[in-house]
Amino acid sequence: MRRLSPELLEATRHIDVVWDAEREARALAGMGRLRRSRARRRVVLVGVVALLVVGLGVRALLPGKPPVAFATRPVPVADPPRPAPSDDSLRIGERSRALPEPDAGFERGDGQRASLRQGHARFIIDEDQPLRIAAGSVILEARAARFSVAVDRRRVDVKVDEGHVLVLDGERRTKLEVGDASFPAQSATPPERPAPARVLAPVVDEPTPVLPPHRSWRELAAEGDYDRAHAALVSDPRPPADATQLLLAADVARLSHHPAEALAPLHKILDEHATDPRAQLAAFTLGRVLLDELGRPSEAAQAFARAEALAPRGPLSEDAVAREIEAWSRAGETTRARELAEAYLRRFPDGRRARSVRRFGGLD
Repeated sequence: MRRLSPELLEATRHIDVVWDAEREARALAGMGRLRRSRARRRVVLVGVVALLVVGLGVRALLPGKPPVAFATRPVPVADPPRPAPSDDSLRIGERSRALPEPDAGFERGDGQRASLRQGHARFIIDEDQPLRIAAGSVILEARAARFSVAVDRRRVDVKVDEGHVLVLDGERRTKLEVGDASFPAQSATPPERPAPARVLAPVVDEPTPVLPPHRSWRELAAEGDYDRAHAALVSDPRPPADATQLLLAADVARLSHHPAEALAPLHKILDEHATDPRAQLAAFTLGRVLLDELGRPSEAAQAFARAEALAPRGPLSEDAVAREIEAWSRAGETTRARELAEAYLRRFPDGRRARSVRRFGGLD
C-alpha cells in the first residue's frame, strides 16, 4: 500500500470520509489529468503566439501595398523652383530692365546703351533720357515704353506693347506706337562656319540679299499707303515747306485718320502761300475738316468764306458758298445762313447746290 501525502493526511483529519487506497488512487489520477490539461493549454497558447510572430515576420518580408495614407488624393510635387536671374544682370540705364532669352546675344553698354546681336529679348524702359539699344542694323530709342525685339539673319522684329519707340534705320526715322514692325537685319551676325580639312569643290558664298530702297512719305502717299506715309512723315526731320508738300501732308493726316494734324499744314498755306493758286483748295479743305471731321462749324464757316474770297470765280466758289451756309446753319446762326442762301440763289439761280442751300437756309 502506497503512503498518503502529508496534504491528504491533513485533509483526512477534517473530514469524516473514509480514505482508502482506492479513493487515493482516483484522487491522484484526477490531479494528473488536471496537470496534463494545463500543460496542453500552455503548449497550444505558446504555439499560437509563435505562429502569430512568424506570420507577422513573413508579412514584413514580403512586398505588398503601401499603408493607406490619410489623404484621399495624392498631393502633386512641384518641380524645384528655378533660380531667378539677378536684377543686377538685367538692369540697364537708371531704372530700366532687359529680359533676354537664355540664348540671346545681349550685352549691356555704358550709360544709356545696350545691344542685342541675335535672339529675343523684352525691354521695360523708364528713363529721363533716351535709352539706346542696338538691334541688328537698327537703333531703338525709348524713354518710357514696354516692347520686345527679335533679331535673326533676315530681319529685326519690334513689337511695342506700351508707349512709343523711335527706330533709327540709317537716315530713316520711324516712330512706332502700340503695334509691330519689321526691318531688314543687314548687320545681323551670321553663324560661324568650320573650315573644311580639304576643299573638294569651290565654295560659293550666299548672295547678299538686295534690300528694298528707302521709301519717303511722299512715295508712300502716292501709292495710297497713308498709314505708313503718316508714320514716315512724323519721323521725318525735314517738315514739308512748299504748298504742294503741305497739301499732301494734310491729305496724309486726314486719310490716315489723324484729322487734327491736317490743320497745321493747311493754315501754313493760307498764312505763307496765300497767292498760290492752290490756296483756295487749302481753305476749302480746311473748312471740310473742321465741319465734317472735327465738328467745329463756326470755324468751318470762316474757312469756306475765305475759300470763296480767294477766288470768287474759281472752280470751288459755288461749293464754298453752299458749304458756308450749311456751316452757319449747323452753328445755330440761322439768320446769317438765310441771308447767304438768298444771295446764293440770286448769284446761282440754276446752281447745282440750290436744293441743299434752300434746306440749310430755311427757305423751304
